[in-house]
Amino acid sequence: MKKILASVFILASLILAMQSCDKIEEPFLELVRIDTNGGTTTGKRVIILEEFTGHKCVNCPEAALLAHNLQLANSGQIVLVSIHAGYFATTDATGHYTTNLSTTEGEEINSYFGVLSNPAATINRNNISGKKVLTPDKWESAITEELAKEPEANLEIETSYNTTSRNLSITVNSEFIKAVTGDILLSVGITESNIIAAQKNNNPSVGATPDILDYSHQHVLRAMVNGSWGQLIKTNGASVGDKTTTELSYVLPEGWNHANCAVFAYLSYADGSNKYVVIQAAEKELAE
Repeated sequence: MKKILASVFILASLILAMQSCDKIEEPFLELVRIDTNGGTTTGKRVIILEEFTGHKCVNCPEAALLAHNLQLANSGQIVLVSIHAGYFATTDATGHYTTNLSTTEGEEINSYFGVLSNPAATINRNNISGKKVLTPDKWESAITEELAKEPEANLEIETSYNTTSRNLSITVNSEFIKAVTGDILLSVGITESNIIAAQKNNNPSVGATPDILDYSHQHVLRAMVNGSWGQLIKTNGASVGDKTTTELSYVLPEGWNHANCAVFAYLSYADGSNKYVVIQAAEKELAE
């Protein structure tokens, strides 16, 4: 059972004063962190929302709140990954914006999907009305569309963390409950939440303007453990009942708080018209 974050935001109403991006509609719910039943997705479809953001994006705090609210409204079925990349994620030599939240893998993913402005997101990396990268006003309908599909696989994440060596051992088990075609990738990554650093903001209902100096960044992509696009685990498709087990390890760098970290995993297609489209996702917090 997920723990509610130390900081819980409750917004009874949110005044929207967006000047340069899409309006985000009510209702706004309390901000909590939830995962997929301890890293197990048996019998349910779990999708991934990749949020492309940056600490210099003035409209991103409101979009981040929307993403959390959508996750809350679809309990245990949305994995959030906040990818800091591109223009709005750049750092300064001095001042408020010296904290680097970007990653090499995040920049590669951002570039591949051609993200030009923030806030934006992919929902399972699927085409929605001909687009993979969606503005916030499209997120809810895309999520509804994706969650209406039946699950094709189950995922289970097991972790073991050594606080002395900072070595994280990860085991991901998959089982296909529907036949799928094509080569299949498994991607495994790590996010960290509660990272306190400055964030630009233009909505006073979300926080201070023009800068929230003590902003709590959530679900920040810290690393892709097995590369930007994962590793091949099945070739020529999978039959009902096919199972795989993948073992990985990663040493958490100093400065990361393991208690605020989570491991996420997802299956995706390796090629064809569905290249990198997500089949199933899962998440497990290290603090469990």
